[in-house]
Order: sequence, then structure tokens, then C-alpha cells
Amino acid sequence: MGDISTKQTAEAQVLSSIRAASAKNHSATHLLHAALREVLGDAVTQKGSLVSSEVLRFDFAYDKPVSAAEIMRVERLVNEQIQANTPARIEHMSIDEAMSQGAMALFGEKYGSDVRVLTMGTDRIVDGQRKPFSIELCGGLHVQRTGDIGVLKITSESGIAAGIRRVEAVTGMNAVKNIQQSEQQLSELASQLKVKRPEVAQRVRTMADKQRDLEKQLERLQQKNRQCSSSQFA
Repeated sequence: MGDISTKQTAEAQVLSSIRAASAKNHSATHLLHAALREVLGDAVTQKGSLVSSEVLRFDFAYDKPVSAAEIMRVERLVNEQIQANTPARIEHMSIDEAMSQGAMALFGEKYGSDVRVLTMGTDRIVDGQRKPFSIELCGGLHVQRTGDIGVLKITSESGIAAGIRRVEAVTGMNAVKNIQQSEQQLSELASQLKVKRPEVAQRVRTMADKQRDLEKQLERLQQKNRQCSSSQFA
């Protein structure tokens, strides 16, 4: 195994594929944050995050569950920015200049007088001023262009504490794999139900309604049987 001594030099290597996947998830996290604020409002603030080569996780302050329609809007906004394929610009400037440009500071971080600012996405007019989709202070690894992310797919949204929500998502080929798995599951379900894929949801609703009706009929029959039994022994 060898020995390790003080003042010994070492060389660390990271697989380029892992590095690239982590960069995609990190940049996508910034776009996700901006999209959540656009859909849910400026009250959304980051409370934690996890970025790996496999998945991204984003925790934020929000006092109620995010609806399926809102999740779809967030996902669409992020993917619109990915498809725009704009450069991810990294600049070094004073903290005062960064704040004046509207840069957001991540929670719990302490910054010096000079900071690293990441700007991504298409410009838009907000309160009469032109602002980028996302501008935040960040010293991490990122893609060169938003299009490098490929695609983002939100996989879950849940509450993890009072007033704290969590969104998990995948990007790139992991997103493609997730979509393919969902498509396969839908096809298998359609085959089992003997309907076309667009008809699966309606068939499931119909079956659920029928089951509830049968359960009510069974309850009525059991109640009637109990009454008959009681009357026989009265």
C-alpha cells in the first residue's frame, strides 16, 4: 500500500465525465433557483443544496406545497434557458458592484471585498431594467454555455421541514435515462390496461371510481348482514 509522509506531494485526478456531469448539475441549480423565484415569487430563498455528478437537490423557503402545474412551469423555464444556449459568464468584481447588478448571495456564505459572479440566461426587462435570468455569487464549477446542460428533469418535490421545500432533478444523460424509464413504465401500464397511452390516466380514474363504489356496496351489505344477525338473536 505504501507510506504517506509529511510534505509529500500528491496528484489528484477527476474523470472528465464526472467533472462535466457535476458542472451541468451545478449550473442547472442556479437556473432552477431563478425559475423557482419567477414562478413562486421572490420569497423563495435557498436553504441548502446538493450537487453531484448524478443528481442535484435544492432546498428553499416556501410555506406550502408546489403544485404539479407550478413544477411544470419551473421545469419549462429552465429548459428554455438551456435551449437558448447562452454563455455562462464569470466575472470578478467588488461585492458592492455585484450587489448593484442584482447578484444574489447564497445562504450562509461569507464573502470578501472581491467576489466571483456567475451570470446565465437570456436578458429580460424587470421593473424597467434589463436583467439576466440568473446572476449569483458563486465560486464553483460550471458549464461554458447553458446548452451544455442538455436537459433538466425534475424528479420530485417535497416538504422536509416547516416552511422548507425540496426539489430534486437530473440533467444531461441522467435526465434522458429518467425520461426513458418513465416512458417505458407508461407503455407497460397502457399494455396492462389495454388502452392507448394518452388514455391511461382516465382508465385509472374510472377503475378507482368503480373500486370506491364496490367498497361502498360491500360496506352496505356487511352492515345489512350485521343488522339481520342482530335481529335473529334479539
